[in-house]
Amino acid sequence: MRVTVGVVAGGSVAVIGATNNLTKWGFSTFSSLLSLYPGELYPVNRGSAEVRGVKAFARVSEIPGPVDLAVIVVPAEEVPAVMEDCVDKGVRAGVIISAGFAETGPEGRALQERVLTIARKARIRLVGPNCMGMWSARAKMSAFMFPLPIMEGPLALVSQGGNVGGSLVIDAIQRGIGFQYYVSCGGTADLQIEDYLDYVSNRVMPDMSVRGALEKLWSASAVPGTEMTAEQLECATCGIDLPEALKSITDKAFMIVIQDFQD
Repeated sequence: MRVTVGVVAGGSVAVIGATNNLTKWGFSTFSSLLSLYPGELYPVNRGSAEVRGVKAFARVSEIPGPVDLAVIVVPAEEVPAVMEDCVDKGVRAGVIISAGFAETGPEGRALQERVLTIARKARIRLVGPNCMGMWSARAKMSAFMFPLPIMEGPLALVSQGGNVGGSLVIDAIQRGIGFQYYVSCGGTADLQIEDYLDYVSNRVMPDMSVRGALEKLWSASAVPGTEMTAEQLECATCGIDLPEALKSITDKAFMIVIQDFQD
């Protein structure tokens, strides 16, 4: 099992780049977590004593308690230094919402590899970069780049693209359908789509409520599928053999697979 428990189980969460500036993603990301998360939540901002009334810290390493998950919302060029600080702190996992990595070209890819090399020194597992974030009903953790309406339910959703995943979540909520897990995995620098599918297939057990929820979603929105896990792949060159990746889990999970093909 490659997905570390720190990614989905919560614990203490630091938001690096949290801010009181309403125009920044750091504000909406921190607000998303603050709205529901019951655990320890630490905003990290070099220029503010507090963010939305919560004591802020200049660096992750200055936080007095342990940090299980780091949600990173700073410019791409600042992420390597942030990751070094996370290594020093002993952070277990990270969600890199920041964009500006491999999706931008060779320089961005080199920057992404640099961040990944730093993270691997301490075996920090990473979601993203360039992702919308994630949701865990068990942890009541809504670590999205903006407050996305979502509720607990029987389904799990793995989406490479944030727009399609967010649209599916909103469409489901409008029909009274909720999720146990949702992750927008973005650039998949570290954790891959098959890692998330393996994780949820061992934890989201199929039952009649799952079948009913997906049948309801399918009948209303014409998304093909039967049960349990919806997966959206943004491009056909994601670097995995999808049929091979699914072989080991289709005896435990029913799936919707949505593939956006590009010319």
